[in-house]
Amino acid sequence: MNDLSLRLTALRKEHKLTKKAMAEALGLSRQTVSNWEKGDIEPNIGVLAKIASYFGVSTDYLLGHETYTTHYEEKYRQEDFYWGKKINTLAYEMLKLMPPTRPLRLLDVGCGEGQAAVFFARNGYHVTAFDIAVSGLEKGRRLAQAAGVHINFYQADLLRHEPEGMFDVIYSTDVLEYAEIDGCTGWGKIWHIQLPLIVGQVKLLLILGLINTLQNITLPLLMTNGGPAYDSYTPGLYMYFQAFRLGSYSMANTIATIMFVIILLLTILSTRLRSKVDQ
Repeated sequence: MNDLSLRLTALRKEHKLTKKAMAEALGLSRQTVSNWEKGDIEPNIGVLAKIASYFGVSTDYLLGHETYTTHYEEKYRQEDFYWGKKINTLAYEMLKLMPPTRPLRLLDVGCGEGQAAVFFARNGYHVTAFDIAVSGLEKGRRLAQAAGVHINFYQADLLRHEPEGMFDVIYSTDVLEYAEIDGCTGWGKIWHIQLPLIVGQVKLLLILGLINTLQNITLPLLMTNGGPAYDSYTPGLYMYFQAFRLGSYSMANTIATIMFVIILLLTILSTRLRSKVDQ
């Protein structure tokens, strides 16, 4: 991804165009526009001039020789808060649903000028917040400083970003609705926005589930006795049968040792993933 791809994406969003609509306006394929925005290919000079004319900008701007701004970048540079200082009712509902009775990590997606992020930080959450507009983030930092709270603000484009670490709460207002303007709908929202936001939790749950399956004995023993045709055998159940039904204690000890090593490694991995929550 380079300056050209960033600016093409920003211009298309500002004009509320889907990739398909932009491609049709320029007489090109949707795939071509998609490849431009991913930075895989670049338009030739003739097409570049056509794009500049269509959006009313210069080719120098597209190539990165002029300052990069977005629609909200200009809005957030105003002295007053563009969205006002009133907190969205969803933030109060979130406070009721997930009160910070213990340290909770909250991610504010598309935080804008940081009003909600500061609200959550003042109420005891450990807040991380990102937005694509630098001027909005600067306002958020000033607001947090005035409120005497610490918030980890950083710049990122939601459609190209996978947050690091894990979070107890992911908060966002209207971001998914704005993503539809970008042509990100249905499975696209799930794959490119929602899933990357919870990938840390998914990894941890998979590891814990695998550990539980390896050592599970009671459930398959009582329900299926390892059947039908050994389909519900688990390593733990196999170890149990070797020891208490076949009397092969040496085999059972070998299985137990292998299980111990595997579960130990998985436990270390899960502990490292959990530690990111407290960092």
